[in-house]
Amino acid sequence: MRDSPGNRSSQVIPNHTGALYDSPPNPFFLSPTLPLRSNLPPSAPGQGEEAKIQTFETTRDNTERFQREPSAESLDNTIATGAYIITNAETKDEAALDDTHQELNLVGASGECELGKIWSVERLSNGRYTIKNARNAMFASHETCPKEESTVYANKDAKEWIIEESTSTDQHFIKCTEADLYWGLEVSVGKKVIVLRSGENDKRNLWRLTQANISDTLEAI
Repeated sequence: MRDSPGNRSSQVIPNHTGALYDSPPNPFFLSPTLPLRSNLPPSAPGQGEEAKIQTFETTRDNTERFQREPSAESLDNTIATGAYIITNAETKDEAALDDTHQELNLVGASGECELGKIWSVERLSNGRYTIKNARNAMFASHETCPKEESTVYANKDAKEWIIEESTSTDQHFIKCTEADLYWGLEVSVGKKVIVLRSGENDKRNLWRLTQANISDTLEAI
């Protein structure tokens, strides 16, 4: 039969292409008539199939080994999100929430651990942190325009902090984002209050963050 435009609209191309004249082939399908590309490297002069496979396996092993290398973040001492006890490096007092006063100041305390001394430290996507008390879910905060010796207190609104490691192992600065001021323990007659202080060389401005077991604490109180 002679080919004509009327017959062409319903004519089927051979089955190996799976397409009609009146509908374009699916662009996401590989044509079975095209040769498949080999994953093996090109042959060197005189190189047999066994040698090509060995070269391919060596290349794949090296690639996978590179992909499994841990990231830089996992190799440093970045504080991960979790529950912590925050201890002053100089006095060994633990940061606690003094909720006996309306101001809800953060103080240095010693003795048996309780929820007032446990802090939920959360690392944010920008690398900063929020520090929330486990007892009343209030956040460590400071005044809008922080200045030296201003008190660190608790607030219902989250405040971001910078936690960075010092040159001493396992000792960190807790720094406000608006100024070069750090958590520091101010020791006066009858009380120890956490305030914002300057100076990276003062050990009262250094803190150890130790992971806390909240379940054990809940059973003890």
